[in-house]
Amino acid sequence: MATNYTDIKADVPITTLGSLKAKPGKGDDVAQRLSNLKARADSDVEPGTLSFFIVRYIDTFAFYEE
Repeated sequence: MATNYTDIKADVPITTLGSLKAKPGKGDDVAQRLSNLKARADSDVEPGTLSFFIVRYIDTFAFYEE
């Protein structure tokens, strides 16, 4: 495991997993922001992104990026 960014090799994919719980009443706002992030990841703006997924359960979100 890399301990800082200088240990990361450019030819190796990096996977990011995350989750968050929206504050009450803010789930749709968070969903919109994550949707905007997905659109950016799926575009030519971030050509190195291999995949980006978002899962929502009520106001809890999980996301995966490679």
